[in-house]
Amino acid sequence: MIKIIQDIINIRRNLVVENPIPLSIAINITGRCNLKCEFCEKSHNISKDEIDFQGVKKLIDFGLKYNCSIFIGGGEPFLHKQIWHILRYCKDVGKKVSIVTNGSLFNALSPEQYELLNSAISMMSISIDSADAGKHDEMRGVKGTFDRVVKFLNNPLRKNRVGINCLLTPDLQNVQPMVDFAKEFRCSLNFQPVIFESNYPTIIKVKWKENMQKTMTFSSEKMDILRSSYRYAKRQKVVTNLSLIMRFIDKYFQYANSDKYFFDYVLDKFLCFIPSQQLTVDEKGFIAPCVFLSGECSIYNGNIYDNWRNLALKYREILKKGGKFQVCKSCSCHFAENYRSSIIAYPLANWSHLWWFLAYYSKRLFYGEGRKI
Repeated sequence: MIKIIQDIINIRRNLVVENPIPLSIAINITGRCNLKCEFCEKSHNISKDEIDFQGVKKLIDFGLKYNCSIFIGGGEPFLHKQIWHILRYCKDVGKKVSIVTNGSLFNALSPEQYELLNSAISMMSISIDSADAGKHDEMRGVKGTFDRVVKFLNNPLRKNRVGINCLLTPDLQNVQPMVDFAKEFRCSLNFQPVIFESNYPTIIKVKWKENMQKTMTFSSEKMDILRSSYRYAKRQKVVTNLSLIMRFIDKYFQYANSDKYFFDYVLDKFLCFIPSQQLTVDEKGFIAPCVFLSGECSIYNGNIYDNWRNLALKYREILKKGGKFQVCKSCSCHFAENYRSSIIAYPLANWSHLWWFLAYYSKRLFYGEGRKI
């Protein structure tokens, strides 16, 4: 309960004060990746850039100072030359991190490395886009990827919590099979709709996204798939984000091919809070408003907090005045956080959604922090 109250205080405070405090840090430690995902710009524009160990260490120390959650991604973070030094440092200073990985690089780990995974990582999010091995490998562009992930999940040395991130394809045919997959391996399951702009601010979006966008139509049959999958997941005791998906997916489909921003139609008053509550760093070490917008100052030059604060205040004012960016049209990457934050910040304007907010936090109290996606 204390943590929940503190969350509410922090979100409302960061909306108005001149010295906001970052609540989380998202670090893309490397631009390298070993897969060739058909929907990812990075797979077609591999970057050798990565933040060196001292830079990552500096950010971990920053997270300790401000009690931030830390999320590590890439590229593929386990291709970073010093990833095991990074995890060792996290363990030594007592700061657990969440990490996003494709899960394909764990077949030759030693028992000591498994122990480090278990002790330094609070949540490992593995990207799996189909319960069918052939379809998953086709989407990921490298044969054998699915089998390597399954082998890792089955390894008795693997004891850390794992959540599955799954791309939500427009036909929704992968939803219920992925619930069965998540149950088999005792994982939580998070569905991510397609972002129709580039995932990287300096890279042109892939053609696959344009082709997929044209197929975005919604129907009562698709909502029935989501409802039945949600009920099925509850019966199977698989934690998913399907209840939230059902609250906005029809509008997401509806405005995918329009000039409108779909989130403006989800809540009466919606605001993206990521720039004012998250320190985002790309593989070059630049601090950015979010992963989709270009960085403007480096972690290696000047004070990290001052650099972030100036950027956070700048984008907070832009967004509060109604400013938007092209990439924001279909962004749902932080939708859950922004949905909750908007209700907290504007409870009167969004009063009809308060019951969902109360239900969400009631579940957190019942299941405990460990069951939160």
